[in-house]
Amino acid sequence: MENLIRLFMIIGVVAMFGHCTSDKNNAGEYHPERYISGEVRQIQRGKDGYTAKIMTADYQVYFATISIPNLGKNAAQYREVEVGETIGVKGEVWEMNGETHITVRELK
Repeated sequence: MENLIRLFMIIGVVAMFGHCTSDKNNAGEYHPERYISGEVRQIQRGKDGYTAKIMTADYQVYFATISIPNLGKNAAQYREVEVGETIGVKGEVWEMNGETHITVRELK
């Protein structure tokens, strides 16, 4: 009986860790740093910066999060952009809910 209880405890712990791992994968898929350029189609202002919806020349859409904290050592590059402006950004690309996002580390 004692061995049966231990077995169920081990199965429970393994199931719990497996569940935690799968939740992290659903939160967003990470891709390496990339440079993109395109036209700003929309801007949504936030607390520390803004998110610019960018459409590239090959019609790919990126949601670029631009803020002073994200720019880090390149904080002097921070500026407001306008809808219709063509910009270039470099940063980590990741996907969530079918949308491609980029955390901007360089703004050109």
